[in-house]
Amino acid sequence: MAERLGYDFFDLDHLLEAESNHQTINEIYENLGEEAFRKLELDTLIKHTDNDRQNIIFSLGGGTFSNPIARKWILKKGKVIFLNVPVGVLFRRLIVKKTTRPLLRHLSAQELLDKITTLHAQRLPDYLEAHHVIPNFRGTVRDRIELEQIIRSGV
Repeated sequence: MAERLGYDFFDLDHLLEAESNHQTINEIYENLGEEAFRKLELDTLIKHTDNDRQNIIFSLGGGTFSNPIARKWILKKGKVIFLNVPVGVLFRRLIVKKTTRPLLRHLSAQELLDKITTLHAQRLPDYLEAHHVIPNFRGTVRDRIELEQIIRSGV
């Protein structure tokens, strides 16, 4: 979508990996522990958004927006859109790539579903502070059109 709209695109996880000598997110997390990882995540977010650049889509990690400092910062810096993906859809996506997620990689399928359900419920109040919420987002053509309209609206 960023390419189609002529926007720059940044993924916080990819920036973290690139700036950490190309360690994976799992390696960074294991080496630093959660507290230091979250600080690095916040510092990287601020570093790459501490400007007045326009027309950027910035993808955050799942826990980033639950950090009150990060949430306040990003709400001030730009338009935040929460794609509220159903838990079942998240499960189907994550079961095949859970090894790349520090909090999920050692879980069985049932443990993964329980963890996703718990994290979603815990984080939802934070996520609902976004400027826009697209409920039941599944990535359909209709969903993408709605997302594009929100991005283009400038509100």
